[in-house]
Amino acid sequence: MAIQFRLLLLACLAFPHIVSAGWIQRSGEPLGDTAYRKSDGQLISWLVFVANDRKLTETWHIPGESVNIDEIESVDINSPISAFVVFGGCKADDSGICNVQMRYQVLAPDGSSYAQTPTMEVWVNKPQPPNRSLQLSVDYLKIGSS
Repeated sequence: MAIQFRLLLLACLAFPHIVSAGWIQRSGEPLGDTAYRKSDGQLISWLVFVANDRKLTETWHIPGESVNIDEIESVDINSPISAFVVFGGCKADDSGICNVQMRYQVLAPDGSSYAQTPTMEVWVNKPQPPNRSLQLSVDYLKIGSS
């Protein structure tokens, strides 16, 4: 029996609207916001769920134009699931540093609160990613076997 885990991204820092940005397809057509993919001014974020966190982090660090992410929508009982944030467009301070943090709230299948995380790092005290590139969150949530 599969259990649907719904993880909610509670907070990413809000940044002022300077230029409107958003997710786009390879063809250049805009992708609308969804429950897991949002844009706010220049900041774009996408909450991705994967069964294999190591595979995603290894694949992410291979140089290339894109990364294939094996997203999942559900998981079997006692099977691992990890939640990462892919983001872009963080607004740097005057010294060129970005600070983006998050917290997760994990809901049980009945909708009750299962767990909440402390503040976690998406991208803290790091230079703004170059050329509007996408980055993978430094911290991520993992539930299940290690």
